Amino acid sequence: ANTDCKKLLKSLPNKNPTLIEMVEACNHVGTINHQYATMAAAFAAVRGPLATSGVYFGCGKTGHLKKDCSALKSVKPKTTPICSWCHRGLHSANQCHSK
Repeated sequence: ANTDCKKLLKSLPNKNPTLIEMVEACNHVGTINHQYATMAAAFAAVRGPLATSGVYFGCGKTGHLKKDCSALKSVKPKTTPICSWCHRGLHSANQCHSK
């Protein structure tokens, strides 16, 4: 067995795997699916576990990202923009009287 297969056999959950279990495990070594699974496990280990408790953002609920928070999407400041034409008033350029 090659080194990748030996590492895989050491990491099998059963301490005394059968010959069939060992062959099935080694059949997947080197395939694209095995490489993806290995990379996904490595990235998950580096990233760490996702936070599953605590209060998120302004809504007080858990389990979503800030960009998906519906409470933050509904609360928008209602300020009148400064006029881009005269730069003086709190009105928009289409309402400006100094044109």
